[in-house]
Amino acid sequence: MTNSPGDPVMLRNCGFFMGDAWCTPHVLVQETPDLVVLFRPEGVQTQIWQMERQEFVEMPVTRMDMLRLMFPGRMYAIELFFDAGKGTPPYSIFEGEGRFRGWKVNMEAAFRRTPIGFDTTDHFVDIVVKPDLTWYWKDEEDMRQWRKKGAYQPGEIESFLAAGREAEEMIKRRLAPFDEVWSNWQDESLAGRPLPKVPEGWEQMPGVNITMSLNRPWDFWKGAAV
Repeated sequence: MTNSPGDPVMLRNCGFFMGDAWCTPHVLVQETPDLVVLFRPEGVQTQIWQMERQEFVEMPVTRMDMLRLMFPGRMYAIELFFDAGKGTPPYSIFEGEGRFRGWKVNMEAAFRRTPIGFDTTDHFVDIVVKPDLTWYWKDEEDMRQWRKKGAYQPGEIESFLAAGREAEEMIKRRLAPFDEVWSNWQDESLAGRPLPKVPEGWEQMPGVNITMSLNRPWDFWKGAAV
């Protein structure tokens, strides 16, 4: 399926731990062989499907605009967060002043195209990058705990961390998207458009229960969670 800039696309986080699958509406900004850029405007409604109970979990609408850069074949995405007028949510890691609040390097499975957008699987650990380009790793302890419970093998974790080290080099060298071009990004053509919405039936589409990268059904987590 081919989309054009401005079209609504869905990002599904598939086979996540404890049987959750997420679907978040975005707008396509650009798609090239080397880069896919999505925009998540403030106010969109994410849906979470709890696979074991076969029911939806209510989620609040999103706060802050977010630009998401995805690189084909790479096990991370880079997200940029912008104050869209309502401030940051209580759990936000992006405090401060000004419109641009920082980057997050999200370690995840290399994305896959779907009829409604893109699929990936989050892998816990992230790198938080402040506007002054200082950074820190986030949620490493969570990953270590899941490793102890058998959810990950050592080689799998090393692949996630290696992806993070690749991104670290980009931060150190101030390579795009860790530059003013992206932190000053705005697209007036997207202003005032209706917010994209999650389509019915997304949770029934193939692949929603597969933990990508690991290529395992979500329920392998259940044995590790006890």
